[in-house]
Amino acid sequence: MSTTERRREFLVGPGEGVALSPDLDSYVDRYERFLDATGLTPADVVASPVVRIPIPQGVKDSHGHPLRWDGVKLDVLWHPFFWLPASVALRAHVLDESGVERVETSEEYLIRVIVQCVSAGLLDVDSGTWLDVPSSYGIDVDSPDVRARLDQWERGASDPLFDQIDLTERFSKCGIDSEMVRDATSQTPLYVFAQWAYTAEHLGRTISDLQEDDRAFVPEPHEQHDQTMKALITAYSGFSGGDLIGETQTRVQVQSMIDALEDPNCDVGQIRAQLLQLSARVHVATKPYLDQVNFAASKAREAA
Repeated sequence: MSTTERRREFLVGPGEGVALSPDLDSYVDRYERFLDATGLTPADVVASPVVRIPIPQGVKDSHGHPLRWDGVKLDVLWHPFFWLPASVALRAHVLDESGVERVETSEEYLIRVIVQCVSAGLLDVDSGTWLDVPSSYGIDVDSPDVRARLDQWERGASDPLFDQIDLTERFSKCGIDSEMVRDATSQTPLYVFAQWAYTAEHLGRTISDLQEDDRAFVPEPHEQHDQTMKALITAYSGFSGGDLIGETQTRVQVQSMIDALEDPNCDVGQIRAQLLQLSARVHVATKPYLDQVNFAASKAREAA
């Protein structure tokens, strides 16, 4: 490999970290910027505010081989997400508490992959930079000649310049069966509940701000409706992890509020009040999990 490795910034600020999303507006904005920068669609990525950026979902062809990223914008094909080995990029099979094999959930997948990327040096959290993978092989993907070859390779052509790239060795000490990765994924339920606390806190502030605005001036009915629908959609996406933790009631309640807004004669104020009450209940129930995560993070910083 070349010693001219290059690092680039991409959606993560220095020291910002990637676990949990206190501000869901920022999370949604980052999600949209990711799709815009890559050319991917929501169906192409795994996303949850438990990890602040979406990760492209690795897929196999009919022969079980990982597919290339046909259609992804060339400008981002330096990013490690598009060069992950199959052992990292594809969803893993794990054993549940009763010993039955299952496919890992979205949150488990996101936490595992991002932990592996950090451990393998592909993402440096302190600087907020990612490894330009081709640069570690002496390849400048900004070169017009290289970009032309990369375009053809991405479409399925063979090219020794890119066929040589293999990150498998970088994950030799942080594979899916390593103690580090197992410990991280075992904490997924804790992180899901901690994110719920952030989600509830964010929604509580959002609804309170909307109610204050209503008292300051009388908005048009459609404005009230649109603002409330946005808050509800944020709530639904923010209360993630139902398949993992077996808790679907909160999302069912949010969905019922979304359904109620379909009635043009609905009481928007009442729906807001219901969402505020729900957010308060969730926050009280999940805040201890967030405190536990923050305490562990504080101890880790002290140890470092």
